Amino acid sequence: MLAALIAESALLWPPPFGLTDHLVTWYVGHTIVTGGSPYDPAVWTEAAARYDSFHLSELASGGGVGVWPYPPWTGLLFVPFGLLPVEIGPWALHVAYVASGIAAAILIARELPWRREASMTTALVALVAFEPFVVAARWGQFSGFLLLGVALLLAGLRSGATAPIVAGALLIATKPHLTVLIGIAAAWWLVRERRWRALVVTTAVIGAVVAISWALYPDWTDAATIGAGDRLAALPRFASTWAFAILVGGRLWPAVAAALIACAIGCCVYALRASPPSLRIIASFVAAAVATLAITPYSLVYDHLLLAPGLAYAVLAADGARAGVRIGMQLAVLVLGVITPWIVYLVVIFRPDQAPAGAVALVFAALLLASARLLRSAHDRAPQSDERHMPQDHGDRERPEEQRGQPVGALPAHEREG
Repeated sequence: MLAALIAESALLWPPPFGLTDHLVTWYVGHTIVTGGSPYDPAVWTEAAARYDSFHLSELASGGGVGVWPYPPWTGLLFVPFGLLPVEIGPWALHVAYVASGIAAAILIARELPWRREASMTTALVALVAFEPFVVAARWGQFSGFLLLGVALLLAGLRSGATAPIVAGALLIATKPHLTVLIGIAAAWWLVRERRWRALVVTTAVIGAVVAISWALYPDWTDAATIGAGDRLAALPRFASTWAFAILVGGRLWPAVAAALIACAIGCCVYALRASPPSLRIIASFVAAAVATLAITPYSLVYDHLLLAPGLAYAVLAADGARAGVRIGMQLAVLVLGVITPWIVYLVVIFRPDQAPAGAVALVFAALLLASARLLRSAHDRAPQSDERHMPQDHGDRERPEEQRGQPVGALPAHEREG
């Protein structure tokens, strides 16, 4: 994993901050710290005059997205960085973006029951080589924070700890239009496992943060409404299924979009049903991310980082398959999960829109379906007396910390499914 990060270090190094979103998010935190409002147009006019930044100028001029279209609790995420001067704050943000993506990759890999250490290594390398991870960090987007939130939710659900669930929920709440289904999946698991304390604490914390920030900035709804309207008006520009359908479907694009979305949701539902019971927590998060990115009319290439758990899930499916099938699945992960998003990105950077990238979520829907079928097949053919060779979700509350991340064969009998 470290070797992969070193190899792509030139790509992870950001361009001048005047060309990225680092200054925008730093300035949001700085504005809140200094008592201003990120929903005041005058704030962005002043920022554009003070700093040489394309994106700040775009916000100051309206830029097609209103003022700052995110909820006020999202702005609180950048307050620690806004406390720093402009010479340091954007760099601190960049380091945090990279570090959060790496931490999320490690957390996700540690929570999966690998049979082979080489497979875990493959997953870690694939996660840090994943195009949205590199692009999000490079261009100053906080997708790594969202992925870390998903990883913390997964860790908290499987370990029984409440703190990771609260932290994960706060992180994913910063981009609710992309994570609401993941939040619903996490809440469903808390209810199913009767973890009422975790559910109540998380709901109370989220509610308090939302209520306080909303009270501080009640005008955010106007900015969000304007931003949503502007983005819907620019629907063909984005990396969504809808934009992809417009690209390939012409005048029939509404029917094409509906068919593609239906196929993606069908893959997700089937994959959830086919996934072994012991792996349904991770499968539900993967399915929620795929379904959201297939449905939402607004997403960009760096938002696809939420598909990263699906990449790890696919590597896990190859890990538990027979030799011949394992090689085929590993090739599918490499070609569909790693290479394809990079090829699509290289295409869209030469276009005025990101419409071809709308196919990425559809590719991951197919990859999820194939992964779930492979895992179910391995689960069904494993004799009950030899269940220690099956990949399982062994993150129950009684699981000792020192056993996390060990091969399934190292688990005690009472933690094996059956």
